[in-house]
Amino acid sequence: MNIDLTRPLVPSIGLHDPLDGLITYMELWADASGDSGFSLTAEIRDLEEMCVWMDWTTSDPLGAGGLMWSAYTLAKLISEGHSDKIGLLINILASALLSLELSLATSFLRLPADMRLAFREFGLSIGLKAARRLLELIEVSNVLADNSELSSSAKSLARYKWIADNIEGFWLSQLSKMSRPWMGHKNITWLC
Repeated sequence: MNIDLTRPLVPSIGLHDPLDGLITYMELWADASGDSGFSLTAEIRDLEEMCVWMDWTTSDPLGAGGLMWSAYTLAKLISEGHSDKIGLLINILASALLSLELSLATSFLRLPADMRLAFREFGLSIGLKAARRLLELIEVSNVLADNSELSSSAKSLARYKWIADNIEGFWLSQLSKMSRPWMGHKNITWLC
């Protein structure tokens, strides 16, 4: 949407927009659970319907990182008793792992700085750190710890921590910061 929310700037939705919306509504609902006048039931139901048949898989590093962040956030909601969507969590984790593998298959880590976008890679790095926290959460959660599929997926994602270190080391070097993509997207990159 444009800045005053009067018209769309892009005529379509992003691949993960329904999922992001659903989890955001669930977080808001959990935070406002003591407020009897506040309800997002209809909005959550609408987004759940949109998410039912979605395939979240992407080869985009930012999208893969976003899936990991979504998985961590949903796992927190489940472990705190605000959601029972373990099936959705398993689906997100499977998509995140496949998306990470598809991203790596593009060999983006071997490209020079002029052919890479730091903000997209930093999104992956943030997601990989969320995956590490997800594994820790699963291990201590009474609700999640007994699910071997969740545990296995989280362990698989956590093994890729080296990618976050690689991305951060690459982009925080002075030479990479002088590249055209870094300079051209500095306003976005610094938000990461």
